[in-house]
Amino acid sequence: MREARNRILKALYCYILTHTPEEAPTRYGNILLLAPALKALAQVLIENMTLTKFFGFAEVDSLLSEFILDSPTDEVTTRPLLRSALRSATTATTCPDIDTQQHVMTIL
Repeated sequence: MREARNRILKALYCYILTHTPEEAPTRYGNILLLAPALKALAQVLIENMTLTKFFGFAEVDSLLSEFILDSPTDEVTTRPLLRSALRSATTATTCPDIDTQQHVMTIL
């Protein structure tokens, strides 16, 4: 897990360095400082979606459910939906030695 996280962080820094070299350290640092707040927000979102799904307050989209809750409502239809959504994100690879840059750009 640590290795995957480090590869993603290196890919993110490489992307920032390629697009805004003069501001790269500051931008990278600011993004890293947002991580704890983003984690807390994601936990609240997961709790809200779980309660919404459990009590049936609203219909939860299957792609959103698979992506956020990691528990698709229909295994047959949602896995291909998520795969196609992730493949449709096109990014230019500027750091060939880092193969995770494309995944980072999908997340961003």
